[in-house]
Amino acid sequence: MEYRSNLSVLGLPLIHVATGAIAGGIYRRRVAMGWIAVGDAALGIFFSCGGVALGSISVGGASLGVLSLGGLALGAAAVGGLAVGVLALGGAACVWYTAIGGLAVAHDYEAG
Repeated sequence: MEYRSNLSVLGLPLIHVATGAIAGGIYRRRVAMGWIAVGDAALGIFFSCGGVALGSISVGGASLGVLSLGGLALGAAAVGGLAVGVLALGGAACVWYTAIGGLAVAHDYEAG
């Protein structure tokens, strides 16, 4: 399935949704790229959501962004099973400033 909005800004669609499909008995992943991206792999300037998500605000199994939420979250503010960043909250949190979690490792402040 794929949806791409007609409105585009700086060459990227405002909203792009792309999910994979089975072709010839093999699952083919698709990449969504836009200001708001949702898909198996999502690259969104503002928001991304997917198995692998990269964007300012990202939600996914593995996410990278300023605000990241996911199983593996990397970012300035990260929340997830394994969270790495400046501020992190998670099962295992490893950061420079503040870490909160079951395993908390930080340079300045930690609570676990």
